[in-house]
Amino acid sequence: MAGFLDFNPNNVNYQTENKPLPAGTYEMIIKSVEVKATKGTNPHEYLNFDLVVRKDLDQVAELSETNAKQHGRHIFVSVWTLKDSSGNDSGKYDPKVLNHIAKVAGVPATNFKSIEEYMNALFNKPVRASVTVREDEYQGKKTKRNESTPIYFKPGNDQPSYIGWYKTKYKLQAGVVQQLADSNPATKGGQDPFAETNGKTLTDNDLPF
Repeated sequence: MAGFLDFNPNNVNYQTENKPLPAGTYEMIIKSVEVKATKGTNPHEYLNFDLVVRKDLDQVAELSETNAKQHGRHIFVSVWTLKDSSGNDSGKYDPKVLNHIAKVAGVPATNFKSIEEYMNALFNKPVRASVTVREDEYQGKKTKRNESTPIYFKPGNDQPSYIGWYKTKYKLQAGVVQQLADSNPATKGGQDPFAETNGKTLTDNDLPF
C-alpha cells in the first residue's frame, strides 16, 4: 500500500528562485490597488498597484519574448504621496500622476469623491507598462527587483521627464470587459452581464490573467 507521499526526487522540478521579470514592455492588467504606508515614526503613504502580465496575448508577435513567456506573473508598483517642505508625508498624491494613470487605463474623466472610488475605477483595467530591473544592496546583500514607474515629474515641472505606462495596444474582448465590470465593486449591478458576449458563455479561461 502506497504511503501518503511516494517521493522521487528525480520528478521534482520546481523553480524555487523568485527572479524578477525580464526588462521589457508588457501588456498588463491592474488586478488591484490598495493604500499602504511604511512603518516607523514617520510613515509614508503610497498606492500599491498589483499588475499581472496578460495571458490572452501569447500569439502576438511583438510580445513573444514578454507576455508569451511571462504571462500570469505579478509585479507591484508603488505610487507615493508627495512630501512637504520639511520632508514629511503631505498625505496628498500628485494629481498629474493620478490623472495620467486614469487616462492610460481608459477611465472616463470624472471627479472622484474619494481615493476608494479612484482605486475601484482602475480595477481590472489594461495598461501597457515598461518594466525595468534594479539592483539594490542592503547589509552587503544585493537583490534585483522590478520597477515600473507610471510617469515622473521633476519638482516644479508640468511636463513629464519620463513616461512608463501607456494605453494598451490590445483591447480586451467585449464580453470579458463586461464580465470584469460585473465583478468590480465600482460598477457591479445595474448592467446586463450578458451584454456584448455574442451569445458566448465566458469562462475563467477567457480572462486575461
